[in-house]
Amino acid sequence: CDALQGSWAGTGVAKIGLIKCHYEGDGTIFGYGSVFQASLRLQHSGGELCPDRDNLVLTGNCDVDTGVLTITTQDVHMQGSVDAEGTHIGMKGDMKLNGLKFELETSLDKL
Repeated sequence: CDALQGSWAGTGVAKIGLIKCHYEGDGTIFGYGSVFQASLRLQHSGGELCPDRDNLVLTGNCDVDTGVLTITTQDVHMQGSVDAEGTHIGMKGDMKLNGLKFELETSLDKL
C-alpha cells in the first residue's frame, strides 16, 4: 500500500445499458499505510452521450496485508487491487451520475 503514493495514468469504462463511455486520465495518490486520497482528472475518449470530463477527489482504504483497495463515497463504490510491484491498479464498481448508476472498470499504471 505504501507504493500507492505518486503519479498514475490509465483508462476506464463507464457503462449503463447500451451506453458505454471511455475515459483516459491521470492523477496523484497521496497517503501512507491503509488510507489514501486520489485526485483524478478524467477526459472523455469515446462513446455517445457521455460527460466530456470530470475532476474527482476520492478517499479510500488499502488492506496492507492483501493490497485490496476500497473506495466508498456517496456516489462511488469500487474495489480492486494493486499488484505486488506496486505499479498497476485494477478496480471495478459503480458510480452514480445525475441519478443514474454506471458500472465502472479502471486500469491504472504508475508513472
